[in-house]
Amino acid sequence: LGSDATIMPLKVASDKTLLAAQKGGAEFYPIYVLPGNIDEDVAYLHHLRYFMLAAGVPLIRATDAEKSTEEYRIFSHALVTQAFRIALSDPLQELEETGLFARCPDGYYRHFFPPIVAHFADYMEKVFLALLFDGWCDRCLVDPSDKG
Repeated sequence: LGSDATIMPLKVASDKTLLAAQKGGAEFYPIYVLPGNIDEDVAYLHHLRYFMLAAGVPLIRATDAEKSTEEYRIFSHALVTQAFRIALSDPLQELEETGLFARCPDGYYRHFFPPIVAHFADYMEKVFLALLFDGWCDRCLVDPSDKG
């Protein structure tokens, strides 16, 4: 990176959402991007609009029995991870390499490079994205029956 480069970290957040129970319980998987240099207490305030919806993936409706099958788990995981790739990897890969010029609040133009530095998700989200079984930790090798 040149001496004029400015790192602008990006955070990604996701959380599977139930759209409407009266419509059959359709599930939607939003993927949000927000600047990494904004305090979290401020970044998630809807009226300030710091976060941007990068992608929204509708998940296939299925019965509880269908959702418990290995085929459904693998299919829905592949669908969401492909959406992550399309929404984030492809567009941001070029930006990470070439950067972009943008005007800062102080009036100067700077050469920004936006790497993704974190992904925020709850436990169930991490279980889903890592294709883990519920109850297993995504960070350690402790057996679920050994947890306190």
